[in-house]
Amino acid sequence: MVWYCVFLMPHLSIAQRDSLSVKLHLSGESDNTPSEAVLVFTDDNGNRYRFSTVGKENRYEIRVPKQQRCTEAVLQLESKNGKHNLAMARPLSLLIDSIDVCVDALATELEFAIVSGGKENESYSALRMSTAEINRKMQELYLPLSRQEVKASSAEGEFIFKEIAALAQREAELQKAFIRDNPSLYVSMMLLYRMKNRYTSGDYASAFEALDRHYKETKMAVEMAAMIQNEAVTSVGTPAIGLKGLHRRELISSWKI
Repeated sequence: MVWYCVFLMPHLSIAQRDSLSVKLHLSGESDNTPSEAVLVFTDDNGNRYRFSTVGKENRYEIRVPKQQRCTEAVLQLESKNGKHNLAMARPLSLLIDSIDVCVDALATELEFAIVSGGKENESYSALRMSTAEINRKMQELYLPLSRQEVKASSAEGEFIFKEIAALAQREAELQKAFIRDNPSLYVSMMLLYRMKNRYTSGDYASAFEALDRHYKETKMAVEMAAMIQNEAVTSVGTPAIGLKGLHRRELISSWKI
């Protein structure tokens, strides 16, 4: 795998005709204003890219190569010392292809940004908005555990994990509905790829089969097809693992999509 790192200055950019713009505008106040926006993605050939740019007055612009196929990218913020601000530690997932992307976010809630730029981003943004309050509540519940104010093994800790599991299930149902209603979107395949433990084996295969064939030749789709083909242990109608069977750490990470 090859890594490409590009540090963009205001007067330097990739050729306009071969690139697209990712613009970020932050609003609201933060205890630690970031100095850089960083965008990371892997292209269809497996090459990994990292672009970074310095912001000015809470505005950032990164130019990246246009992609022949829709590709997931991760946008994150970094402070002057190179460390992530804890209040902004959760990055934003967005899609890049050949259309300029605009991101509007609160400085402390990058993950809940409104993203525009093509149907993929706008549909994914709408889904995130529909699950934002669920995610905020899960973060709020997990806070005393992360601060070690509550022990995970205590009765209160057990109760917190049950509450988080219930909220994660609600989010999963909304994501499943999105996948079912938007079979032609790349983001539906991306979500399904991450959600294999939230379906029965039979339902997962059916959900994959319903997706548009346009993306079935991607590396992600090939991996999913192979997994479905090799599925022989779990019987149809039985969850592959299910939220109740997830390790607590997996449960927490499962809603950080």
